[in-house]
Amino acid sequence: MAVFPVDCIDHDSMNMLKRVCERSQVAYYPLRTASVASFVELIARLAAADALVRAERVSRFRLRHR
Repeated sequence: MAVFPVDCIDHDSMNMLKRVCERSQVAYYPLRTASVASFVELIARLAAADALVRAERVSRFRLRHR
């Protein structure tokens, strides 16, 4: 996983990083700012998405009796 703040990196470097990540099949996440709050928000967003995927997997195989 690559995480980078867009307020501290120039556009050429950002585009190169995105191309390298896509070519290498690495997930990349741009942050709004180089702050702990932006990083924590990203981690919370990723955790929520992971929890949603896990919940869908569990509910998909749950047997329903009537």
